[in-house]
Order: sequence, then structure tokens, then C-alpha cells
Amino acid sequence: MVAVPTVTRFAMPRPSAAFATTSPTESNLVSATIAPPMIKTKATAFARCVLVIAWFCRPLLLSGQQPARNPLLQWMDHIAQQELRERKAVIDQIHSVADADRRKQTVRKILMELLSGLPDYKGPLNARVTGRLQNDYYTIEKVIYESLPGLHIRRDSIAQPSIAGDT
Repeated sequence: MVAVPTVTRFAMPRPSAAFATTSPTESNLVSATIAPPMIKTKATAFARCVLVIAWFCRPLLLSGQQPARNPLLQWMDHIAQQELRERKAVIDQIHSVADADRRKQTVRKILMELLSGLPDYKGPLNARVTGRLQNDYYTIEKVIYESLPGLHIRRDSIAQPSIAGDT
């Protein structure tokens, strides 16, 4: 003879004193409002079980879904990693302030070559104020100037007004 396990029913929690009722219809209403949280709890437990099962099965589900590697990105990544290794080897050789200064000069020289140098223009800026916003606490002047001939730069200049007695 095979033993059949018995199913134990859990009793619903009784309403607290705050939900005490006097009429039978109110009692039915209270028990009806208590039942949905039990259903939500069962649904939540089921959802958690499904999530746990999905978490442990994800390697099986995602094993065939590896993104294709772009050859261009692989090549660029290879170059970047090689450059980083070379840079690390050079930086590992810095042991003194003089070594650091030599490295700084080398990097500065490389940057200047890449930028084709910095402009050495010393001409007039031709600055002009195009607008002014003023209140009791500060003044904003909208200024346009030429850093190089034909290259206009816009700038807002903020200044506080001088207060009488401040020196």
C-alpha cells in the first residue's frame, strides 16, 4: 500500500481588533478583503520560483547567443591593448623626478607634433561687448573677441558691482 501525503491547509489570519465587526455582512466584507493578500503572496512565491529557475538555467538558454565580433573592433582593440602595454612598460621605468620630467617633455613633444604646434599669433583681439545683463548683485557682459584672425570666441564675463566702503 502506498502512503499518500496529506495536504495541510493553512488557516487565514483572523482580523485584528481594528477590523472587528458587528454584523455578518461586514464580517464577510472583512474576510473578502483579507483573502487577496494571500493570493498575491502565492503569486509572488510562484514568480520568485520562476525567476530562480531562469537564473540557474540562463547558461543553457544563452549559450548559443554570443554576439558576432566585428573584425574592425577586434583590430582596434588589439592596437589599443598593445599601446597600453608599451605605455605601462615606459611608465614602470620612471623612478625619479628627473625621469618624470623627461617623460613629460617627451609626451609634450609628441602632442605638439600631433597638433602641428600651437599658434603664436600676438595680434589684437578686437573684443567687443554685445550685451549686458545687470542687477543689484552682479553684472554679466557678453563679449566676443578674435583669438586668431577670423576665429571668433564668445564669452560671458561676470562681475560683482563694487560696494561703497569696500577697498
